[in-house]
This record gives sequence, C-alpha cells and structure tokens, in this order.
Amino acid sequence: MISGSSMTAYWLGHYIADVIVCSLLSAVSIAAYHGFGIKLPNGWALFLVMIFSNPAFLYFFSFLMPTEEAGSLSVKIIYFLFGIIAPIAVSIL
Repeated sequence: MISGSSMTAYWLGHYIADVIVCSLLSAVSIAAYHGFGIKLPNGWALFLVMIFSNPAFLYFFSFLMPTEEAGSLSVKIIYFLFGIIAPIAVSIL
C-alpha cells in the first residue's frame, strides 16, 4: 500500500500521467514539424508509439538500477548517446 492505494492503482496512475505529459509534448512536436514544412510521412505513428512505450521503458529500466538517481542518470546517458551522438556519428560516416 502506497498512500492508501494499491500498487496497481499507484503505478497505473503514474503511467496515465506520464502518457498525458508525453502526448502533450508529442502534439507540440507534430505541430512543429508541420509548421516548419518537414516532410515526415506517417510521423504521427512514431510519436504515437513513443507516447505509450517511453514511460514503460523508463519504469522497466529504473527497476534495474539500485537507486532512482542511478536509473535517471542511466536513462539520460542512453538518450544522449542514441539521440545526439549516434546521429552525428552516422552523418559523419
């Protein structure tokens, strides 16, 4: 029991809140790539998948770490490597 609720209700509430936050950010991103005229066929599908998979990935990965700070730092490093460093390396190669 956490805060008087069951574990299922606790995690489901957090998942729903994270999905709502991700959907707002995805809506802004979709509006931005349409606003800038970027041609991204079915780009909305990528954002739709990200909305539901990103919170689940974060929860799973955080359970593998001994502390919350270690999990948060590890995910930030992974996102940095695959989101910034990898595309730069691919464009150079």
